[in-house]
Order: sequence, then C-alpha cells, then structure tokens
Amino acid sequence: MTASPPRAALWLGYAGLLPAAAAAAVLAFGPERLAATAVAAHLIYAAIIASFIGGAWWGLASARADAAMQPRLLAISVVPSLIAWGQAMVGGSVGLVGMGILFAALLPIDTRLTQGGLAPSWWLALRVPLSVGMALLALASGLLLG
Repeated sequence: MTASPPRAALWLGYAGLLPAAAAAAVLAFGPERLAATAVAAHLIYAAIIASFIGGAWWGLASARADAAMQPRLLAISVVPSLIAWGQAMVGGSVGLVGMGILFAALLPIDTRLTQGGLAPSWWLALRVPLSVGMALLALASGLLLG
C-alpha cells in the first residue's frame, strides 16, 4: 500500500511548481518584452529543481543503498544536473522542450528507488505529479515560444 506524502511535502512540492507556472503564464499572456526573461527564469528554475531531485537521489543512495549499489546510484544522481545544465545552455524552445523530456525521464528512477525500498513509500505519490507538472509546464513554455 502506498502511503500519502506528508502534508508539508505536498504543500511545498506543489508550491514549487509556481515559478514554472508563472514563467509559462508570462509567455502565454504577458507582454512580449518579458518573454526572454520568462524563458531564462524558467530554464534556470527547471535546472535548479532537476538538481534538487538529483540531490534527493544522492541522499537516498547515501543513506539507504547497499555498498554494491551505492556507486551506481550516486553516479545516476548527478545526471539530472548535468542534463539540465546542458538544456539551460541550449536555451530557448529547444532547451525548454529538453527540460520537459528530462522531467518525464526522471520518473523511472524514482520508481526504481521506491521499488528498491530506498525511497519512502509515499515518494511516487509526490514525485509523479510534480515531475509531470514540471514536464508539462516546460513543454508548454517551449511550444509557446514556437
């Protein structure tokens, strides 16, 4: 049985979608003069969140993985930061679409961490909507840029 995420994790997690949603809203409804700022803000924020997820994976691997799996999991945990940095450097609609793909691609690792007993039982109940939310917002922003 999957446990519900702690209330604080839910509130803080969903609040974490607000900067990406604000950037997408500026691209959709804001003045043209703010578009470049919104794109940069969205890319930077997405890179920060991807790095945060990688940091969470690092913590789970450090605290709970056995000696045989730990090096592999630690290596995997730096991948979101590196890919996100690359997408931020690419920039524009391509970078945003790449960020959307990255956030979708994080979910199989979250699933493995949960199934392997390294993540809390409520992990996926939190991670799925947040990763899907970040993915959709990044993709929407990328498409709005055209």
